[in-house]
Amino acid sequence: MLRFAMEKLHIWKEKANRKPLIIMGARQVGKTWLMKEFGRTCYEKVAYISFYNNKRMSDVFQIDIPGLYPLNFREFLCAMGEKGLSGGSANAK
Repeated sequence: MLRFAMEKLHIWKEKANRKPLIIMGARQVGKTWLMKEFGRTCYEKVAYISFYNNKRMSDVFQIDIPGLYPLNFREFLCAMGEKGLSGGSANAK
């Protein structure tokens, strides 16, 4: 199962027009581990943001923030990382 999931993630990563990735599944099946391992092995820098018990980040999807559109959401997350994320962690390699 691990190899199958990693292969799917590698295919997603190589797509030029890839869409945001959403991982869904039952509790305690390894979703978080899979994403952290994928990030560790396939990217130079990785940011891990947990929306669980992280009001600041969950509010991003609940309130209207002027100028925040999907095209610049990555820049928003980078700026949040520079200021420090409360309730989450960022890992940079």
